Amino acid sequence: MRLRGSVTLFLALILTSCCALICALLESARTAGVRCYAALALDAATDSLFSRYDGSLWEQYRILAYRYPGDARCTALLSETVNTYRETRVATPFSTRR
Repeated sequence: MRLRGSVTLFLALILTSCCALICALLESARTAGVRCYAALALDAATDSLFSRYDGSLWEQYRILAYRYPGDARCTALLSETVNTYRETRVATPFSTRR
């Protein structure tokens, strides 16, 4: 009579571990997706930042070049552009707002 509940306990432990494994795989896929969307937004922001070419160089020499404003200004512009992408949620599910 003691062995009767052992199969139920064994199956409960197996099902619990299988569910934990599946949930861990789903969480890993979710974080990989968010990482991919973040990289996509950063690439788009970088392209947007470097599309601000210097007009005077274009008029004088017909060269599309970006005048480097310095590390602080470049970082501020990049942060501003990334925040714009985050706020408008252009193909990037950053926030948990519904």
